[in-house]
Amino acid sequence: IGHDASMSSGQRLDALRRAFNAPPWLLDTSSDELVHSLDIALTHDSFSNELSMKGKDEPANERLEFLGDAALELAVREYVYSMTPLREGDMTGFKQKLVSNDNLAELFDRRLSALLPHLRVGEGQKNEIGPRIKAGCIEALFGAVYLNMGMEKVNDICVRLLFQDPRFQELLHAYLLRQRSFHQNDLDR
Repeated sequence: IGHDASMSSGQRLDALRRAFNAPPWLLDTSSDELVHSLDIALTHDSFSNELSMKGKDEPANERLEFLGDAALELAVREYVYSMTPLREGDMTGFKQKLVSNDNLAELFDRRLSALLPHLRVGEGQKNEIGPRIKAGCIEALFGAVYLNMGMEKVNDICVRLLFQDPRFQELLHAYLLRQRSFHQNDLDR
């Protein structure tokens, strides 16, 4: 897992172009700026910190994660608002479940495991890439897409990656049934 030391920077960027041209991303990766942002999105701060101790500067994904968290949350909020009859509090609860670290990490494992060879983490993280790192990576990738391509592209990817995912549909169906039952019990009282 992580950056192959024998791979040149150009080879790494070419591999990223191929990975992000494929589903579910389907990105036009002709922009060097976009590919560079995607590369940063796949760079955990543990990797950057280790390089900085060696006198090398490599940006980490934290800033993109901050931006991507908001873009992903907005896309999910719009979807939940448009596609469900949920009340405000129920929409918030469902949105929180969808974008939780555990759910995003499961999504990474189910749909984005092909990105693991491109994920750069420090030596101490290589044996166990936990839910927080995977969730942060997804958020950072959405940050890179938002920064370079805008919210419409974030929404497009959310449809393919998240909203059409069978697990997402199961969660939505179960949540709607639970809420319907809960509200019916309130009416019966």
